[in-house]
Amino acid sequence: MKKLSFIFIILAAMMWGVIGIFTRILAVAGLNSIQIVAVRSIFSAVIMCIFIFFKDKSLFKIKLKDIWMFIGTGVLSLTTFNFCYFNAINVLDLSIASVLLYTAPCFVMIMSAFVFKEKITKVKVLAFLIAFTGCALISSLNGEFNLKGVILGLFAGLGYALYSIFARIALEKYNTYTITLYTFITSALSLLPFCDVRGIMIASMDIAVLMWILLLAVISTVLPYILYTEGLKNISATNASIIAFAEPVTATVVGAVLFEEDITFIVCLGMLLVLASIIMISLKKS
Repeated sequence: MKKLSFIFIILAAMMWGVIGIFTRILAVAGLNSIQIVAVRSIFSAVIMCIFIFFKDKSLFKIKLKDIWMFIGTGVLSLTTFNFCYFNAINVLDLSIASVLLYTAPCFVMIMSAFVFKEKITKVKVLAFLIAFTGCALISSLNGEFNLKGVILGLFAGLGYALYSIFARIALEKYNTYTITLYTFITSALSLLPFCDVRGIMIASMDIAVLMWILLLAVISTVLPYILYTEGLKNISATNASIIAFAEPVTATVVGAVLFEEDITFIVCLGMLLVLASIIMISLKKS
């Protein structure tokens, strides 16, 4: 089961890594960053509702006292990290913003020590440092730091990390599908006041745009969140977040293949370091 969970998290990271394909196309279609985040959550929630309706209606049931778990996965995690990250890239170089986002495993490691009593081992720390260095090389870290941007980037990393924590807690009481559904619902509801819903509706009337929105929802949202959440059942939150460093590697390959972005020796070295950290975690016994 641990091996299967490892595969689930790798696949989830790879699916998140191709999100740039859909966001670039939707941006060209006229949707801004907040609208793209909103349609991602809204359409994913609708897809999950339809899926659960036909699979098992009992999965809709949650206790009102547990809503905080889904506010954690949806609002504090999904919405917060997207909002902070998109604002960070407005004042920072994209490379710096992406590296700050991948401070997430460090946050997960620290929080897991308190919440789940997970040990902060030498292997975990070394794997994180190797993966983070690799991510910095992949991003070809450069540019000037902006205090506001750095703070936003760190909050993006914290938001990204919170999903592993809240989802792991929710798994003690709820099914993976239930957690995924209410993550998208709470995220969508929190985003609606901040985006142009009318603009989304107009854009969605174009069949081609609607198709890309659906692909974004299914391939880079619904499926990876289900796989990642399922993977958390048998892999520690810290290890899962480190394995998810496969995402920037995938994004780099996609950029090179589809958008003709250059892959330098430094970037290749960074990818190898990330892969090395993932192998370290996969070989770890506990």
